Amino acid sequence: MALRILLVDDEQIVRQTLGDFLRELGHQVEECKDGETAWQSLRAVAYDLALVDLRLPGMDGLALLTKAVDLRPDLALVLITGHGTMETAIQALRLGAADFLTKPVELLALEGVLEKVMRLQTLRREG
Repeated sequence: MALRILLVDDEQIVRQTLGDFLRELGHQVEECKDGETAWQSLRAVAYDLALVDLRLPGMDGLALLTKAVDLRPDLALVLITGHGTMETAIQALRLGAADFLTKPVELLALEGVLEKVMRLQTLRREG
């Protein structure tokens, strides 16, 4: 099952590395480098998963998460950060994040997130 994924990070190398990995697994990936562009994409396309950096120019990851949860309640949004604290992770989960990954993102951990999202999507479609 291929997922529609929105990848949001201001670091081009992160977008390229994770984007290439996700595409190799057969997923459709759109990349954005800031929160405002990501918000426009979320308004236009029903993604299955959004991987969002916490620190972004303009609208940060938590602000994007808050808006996205209201707009697309079925979207699995995972925050990614190199500056993660336990408080931030708890806040993100309380706001509706599906998960929280730290940089550098371990590809095995990312695969675990993908499997969880695919299981949820399957259950929603069957239910």
